[in-house]
Amino acid sequence: MSVIQTLTLEQVGQSIANNTSKVRIKWTSQQTGSSYNDAPGDKAYYYITLNGGTRTEHTVAFTLPQNTTKTILDTIITVNHNPDGTGSVKVDTWMNTEISAGVIEQTKTLTLDTIPRASVVSAPKTGTLGSALAVKIDRKSASFTDKLYYKVGSKSEVQITAYDGKTTYNWTPPVSLATNAPNSTKLTVTLITKTYNGSTYVGRSECVVELSIPTSVAPTLSVALSDPYGISTTYGGYVQMRSKIKVELTAAGSHGSTIKSYSIKVGNFYAATTSSGTTDYLPSSGNVDVVCSVTDSRGRTTTKTQPVTVLPYSKPTISAISATRCNQDGSANRAGAYGKVTFSAAITKLSGKNTAAYKVQYRAHGAETERWTDAGSVANGNYSPANVYVVFAADTDTRYAVRVVATDKFESVESTIRDLPAAFILMDLAKSKKSVGVGRECDKENTFQVGLYSHFEKPVNQEVSSNPWYGLNDGTNQWHLQAFQDSNKLALGLTWDSSLKIDTNGNVTLPENLTGKYLTGTWLQATAATDLGKAPPYVCVFDANGWLYKRKLSELFSDMGIPAQKDYVVERGTSSSWHYEKWNSGKLELWRQTTSSNLGTTGQINGWYYRAYTMALPSNLLKTIQDVQCNCVWGTGVSFASGSADAANFKAIYFSNQKGGAGTFWHKITGTWK
Repeated sequence: MSVIQTLTLEQVGQSIANNTSKVRIKWTSQQTGSSYNDAPGDKAYYYITLNGGTRTEHTVAFTLPQNTTKTILDTIITVNHNPDGTGSVKVDTWMNTEISAGVIEQTKTLTLDTIPRASVVSAPKTGTLGSALAVKIDRKSASFTDKLYYKVGSKSEVQITAYDGKTTYNWTPPVSLATNAPNSTKLTVTLITKTYNGSTYVGRSECVVELSIPTSVAPTLSVALSDPYGISTTYGGYVQMRSKIKVELTAAGSHGSTIKSYSIKVGNFYAATTSSGTTDYLPSSGNVDVVCSVTDSRGRTTTKTQPVTVLPYSKPTISAISATRCNQDGSANRAGAYGKVTFSAAITKLSGKNTAAYKVQYRAHGAETERWTDAGSVANGNYSPANVYVVFAADTDTRYAVRVVATDKFESVESTIRDLPAAFILMDLAKSKKSVGVGRECDKENTFQVGLYSHFEKPVNQEVSSNPWYGLNDGTNQWHLQAFQDSNKLALGLTWDSSLKIDTNGNVTLPENLTGKYLTGTWLQATAATDLGKAPPYVCVFDANGWLYKRKLSELFSDMGIPAQKDYVVERGTSSSWHYEKWNSGKLELWRQTTSSNLGTTGQINGWYYRAYTMALPSNLLKTIQDVQCNCVWGTGVSFASGSADAANFKAIYFSNQKGGAGTFWHKITGTWK
């Protein structure tokens, strides 16, 4: 008996798209003779190896009937080809027949028809929009053709029509693709090849590239600067402490991005996080950078810097002010009927475009509620007048407060108030040098003339042989006062002269030619030593009938037809380096002038150097404070001062646009002493 077995492998189908083939495996056994095996449950083995890979084991039940051909296995399997389209199938069989034929083994190998495969696309993993990207296409068949596409996210595929069909191609991804990533600086693009065999679609291949959005894709920014008050247009630049800068930003995102934030910085004194803003007044001069920036949704920032020029400016200053009495032509005269106010000033030129005007004003001293009267203007158009003056008519009996007003395009500045006294001569020496006037002009020969209220701290000794007499003229009558050293007697009367005699008993002897009324002498109380130097509240007088009265000074003036006296100084002096004047009304004036060869600075504010200074005031002198004035000339630049006071101290702050230096400083307080 013999057993003949047959093993066949047949390719019965193929899928190009799936890269697979169908293979039929058929295993048959033919038995001849009398032997057979029909025992159920016997198993035969077959092994399949695909594409040279791992062999897999399979079993199948069989019987071997006598004198028959038996199909042991008839099946179709699906074989996945290699990526390149090749494929093979190897089948091994093993059977123990359990009859005389024993174990039978067979091997068959079938090489499958190669399936045409799609080209494989590849490119660098990263790249940049707008820059060439090297794309390679691994083509599996020279007869195939390819089309190249790209896709962003879930959007539709876009064919790269410029692709030339070669296996290498430099593709420049358009910058416009950035619109697909408005909030990121990167985006992912898929490259796709579609392969064709003639017009038959073979397959596709994909690769992914991460593309960076170039830094040139940034927001756009334009900056507009203006002066809200139009000053920069008038003066050819922004003006220190007078101009503001208005900043307006116009910005837009790029390729889909949106603007997320704004920033405005002007020098080191202004910052804003809005699309527009206006600074405060510019505190310093020189070049100032306006730095503006915007940031978009990608985090990209665009910055623009625009320099501006700030012209230096200081408010008008007035210095070296003096007020004196003079004649009409301005020549000095302490008793003159005119006032002369001399001053120096400074106004910033601003390239000659600023205005400059100066005027002197006056009002009666103490008439704080009255308006100032313009005395005249001088040096208009002069930016730095020095020692210019205005002369104006000034009533000789009136004391005036005067000031200077300097005005430019921006503001008017008032000087400290100066005092123009009433016409007054402290001392006048006659040309003959034999006469002197105190408090008045000397207009008589061989005479000591006094125009002031007199107060003697010590007794007055008379070196004369006869009793002295003194005259008092009320404008109509000549009144005479005669004192008697030996009798402590005093007499007052009209038409008196030195020829009159009075004895120790108070009897008066009149000459025969004397006419008019007279008063007899009268005993008066002797003056005690303790009363010397006191200001008496009353004056003793006789009337025409010989009656003795005590009269106040104002009453006596009224009796004699003399106008009531105006306010007058009762005391002058110096205390703690302060000069002072006490007035009868209770008014007190304190003033002081100091100099320094190099006064140091305390600090700096907005470009101005300053010095804070405190000076003690005379104790127990100042009762109330009505007005405080302070001025200075400090260094060689522009300077000014500000002051305040309390009962104990005068506090001043000096300012200059230059650091330190020599200076002269004026301080004045007006208040009361009683």
